[in-house]
Amino acid sequence: MEKIRDCQDRAVIFSCGSTISALKRAGIVPDFHVETERTKYTYELLVEVGRDFLKKTRLIANNPLWTDCFKLFKKGYMFLKLNDTGALLLEQAGSPIIWHTGPTVTAAGVALAAELGFEEIYLFGVDLGSKNPQRHHSALTNYYDPGSILSKTPVELSMTAPGNFGGTVYTNRWFASTRYSIEQTIRKKGVKVYNASDGLLIEGAIPTPLETLRLERTIHKEQVIKAVEENFHTRYLKVVRPTEHLQKLVLDFENLAERVKDYGKRFDFRKREEAVQSFTELVKDLIGLKNPLLYNLLYHNTHQWSQIALGQALSMEEGEREEFLRFFWELYRAFLKEATGQVKKLAEEFR
Repeated sequence: MEKIRDCQDRAVIFSCGSTISALKRAGIVPDFHVETERTKYTYELLVEVGRDFLKKTRLIANNPLWTDCFKLFKKGYMFLKLNDTGALLLEQAGSPIIWHTGPTVTAAGVALAAELGFEEIYLFGVDLGSKNPQRHHSALTNYYDPGSILSKTPVELSMTAPGNFGGTVYTNRWFASTRYSIEQTIRKKGVKVYNASDGLLIEGAIPTPLETLRLERTIHKEQVIKAVEENFHTRYLKVVRPTEHLQKLVLDFENLAERVKDYGKRFDFRKREEAVQSFTELVKDLIGLKNPLLYNLLYHNTHQWSQIALGQALSMEEGEREEFLRFFWELYRAFLKEATGQVKKLAEEFR
């Protein structure tokens, strides 16, 4: 923390996720804070940090973030998440999607800095594991505050990998995947990354002990911050005409619901092969509507739970299987109708 404090006038500081609680305890205000999680849990964690502190900095977050999070900060900016329905909507207007921003928020911080044009990136506390398997984050974060809901979040380190300064580091698949994302950003963007963290070795990053780290360049910090902020604009909303896309999405939800309604007549669920065919037909119908927003919203979740449902159905006797699949497809149709209502409400908000 002392090194960050010494350099804060000569560098733009990005904090990522729980790091902001550690910076607050050290009395350091980041210039930008990065978040990526879509649930209200993120909002609750930020409130724990303190509204007064958050109002001193700016938030950069991906588009699925819980909306109220933006209200906690002095300013809020949004980037597009890869493979997200909202991002697909805005990408058509030319808004760029940022790659390699997960699975943890640290990858997003590095990817954003590279995308925004920073040529040198210094990593502090990006351990992505620990040489002590009982310590998975900085002791200054809310992970170790008994009064924080974050302290109840289990973090297991069941894998090992080479350390940035030698030795072995305990990690897990989420941290290892984050390392991979950072490595891809380094390779594809050509940025110079100095890793001052005593954690995982990151290929392409230069291991840099704190005692040897020097910032030789001077910057006009406020000008750089202003330049970062100028990368974000609302003009994309005016170009994309979201109401039209959402109205089309409503129609396609309704069309899919009508097709699913006929599955009970088209397929004899007592027969195993026709039970399987009904699930295949759903994918065909979903693709056949040729709506990338609908496909992105439904396909991946549909694929996961349809495998579970089909496995259950195939283990049943004929009569039981028929009853189960009739119930299942009615339930799915009810889900589509409820989703249609939600999209209609969203379309009204854009009028």
